[in-house]
Amino acid sequence: MKHNLRSLPFLILLLILAGCDGNNPKPNSGDIIGTVKIEDENQLILQDRSGVKVEITNNYNSFSTITNSTGEFNFEDTPFGIYELKLSKEGYMDLNKYDQTTLDPVPNEFSHTGDSLPTRLNDNIIFQIPEFEFHLDSARYVPELDYTDVLIFGPPPNDDVTPVYGYYPLFCFFNTGPDVSKDEFIFYKFGFMSFFRRYPEWDPPLIEIEWVSELENTEADSVFICVYTVSRSENEFLPLHFEALGKPSNILGFPIK
Repeated sequence: MKHNLRSLPFLILLLILAGCDGNNPKPNSGDIIGTVKIEDENQLILQDRSGVKVEITNNYNSFSTITNSTGEFNFEDTPFGIYELKLSKEGYMDLNKYDQTTLDPVPNEFSHTGDSLPTRLNDNIIFQIPEFEFHLDSARYVPELDYTDVLIFGPPPNDDVTPVYGYYPLFCFFNTGPDVSKDEFIFYKFGFMSFFRRYPEWDPPLIEIEWVSELENTEADSVFICVYTVSRSENEFLPLHFEALGKPSNILGFPIK
């Protein structure tokens, strides 16, 4: 009986590979690492980025940790899967994601599948809810201006600070009576304190409020306004999170007829 010795090395190699595969099964978990930035009320990135709670959850697991002073976090040996990422810190807001068509909130999901380990989640950011407040001295209803309908005048909240992006976002609540706040209003609008002069013919306004078409249909001769600072996580095109609002201004009445 003859034996084909040429096939022997090939058979030995197959046995070795099979043994290696059995001793080293494919992993079902791995590390997740990432970083978080913290933006203050003047839109500066803080050097100390500690104390941010980082949570990752799915239908089967839930894990949390806290960032260190450089904003780094690490979840070791985490089971593979699709997770939702949440960031939280008292006095700060996470940036929410929305469906561009329905404006419904979309979970901040990421894939942790082992295709590239560790899974990296870098450059996340949270925004401070401002602690300063505005004082309103006077207001003018000027619908003849391009885009802007209401100009509000008063001193800037921080004389020695210019925000990085050149403006402070605000939400402005209107009512026909002096009882106006985020809890009592007929409508609200996005506004901003801009450090750029768009209307040189006017004294520099403290706040500009655009597209206040609701005032055209208001029967009252005057309205009242209260302005809230707001985290930069919010903008005029998305639903407002009332928990992102900071301190209210004084209440100011002004004529619209």
